Amino acid sequence: MSRPLSCTTLLLSLATVGVFAQVPPARPADLQAAVDSVLDARVATDAFSGVVRVASNVRTVHQRAAGWADRAVGTLMTLDYDPPAATEVAPFAWSLLAGPHQDSLRAEVETLHAEMVAAYRREPASVAGYYTDDASILGGGGRWMGREAIDQYWSRGPGGADWSLDVLEVGGNRQAPWVRGRSTLVSRSGRRMVTDYVGILKRGPDGILRFYIDIFVAGAANR
Repeated sequence: MSRPLSCTTLLLSLATVGVFAQVPPARPADLQAAVDSVLDARVATDAFSGVVRVASNVRTVHQRAAGWADRAVGTLMTLDYDPPAATEVAPFAWSLLAGPHQDSLRAEVETLHAEMVAAYRREPASVAGYYTDDASILGGGGRWMGREAIDQYWSRGPGGADWSLDVLEVGGNRQAPWVRGRSTLVSRSGRRMVTDYVGILKRGPDGILRFYIDIFVAGAANR
């Protein structure tokens, strides 16, 4: 039997709660039933112990403690439970946020990356357009902040190189998702440079995602 996973208070918006029942509950009673149904099933299989709080405009709509605070002494989870691992979020939390929403978000991020690669092949400097005006690039001992610096950074990209981006992980919400990926650049001479990066994206007024923070380090292949 697997050990129950501890979890900090999990705060969900009403929009997210639709994941519980696949469609947004129409009434508070339906919402409570949907949340309780998922939690009861998880607790029954020792897949979750924690506190869930559902809020709308900061106001708590429903909250529920579920599972064991301490199985050894038979203490049940309570609403005021303060877990010892305050930064740990159970995989259960991510599973609630997964599904069609996360799948479509990943597809959108992958499309963004494909467009960046295509732009680089046409003109390396044009990749700067995939960053916000207040973006920052950090890595390799350097820091480039703001539109002018971002434009300068990409204007130095070597032409004729083969560049590829691999999206490894995507998370967050539609307005400000994050991505973990790997960049591989092969120069005309055959020199290969691999970097691992984490990016925070921001959706603009036009609805398009762009890089807001781009942090990179040398990949293992370069070490």
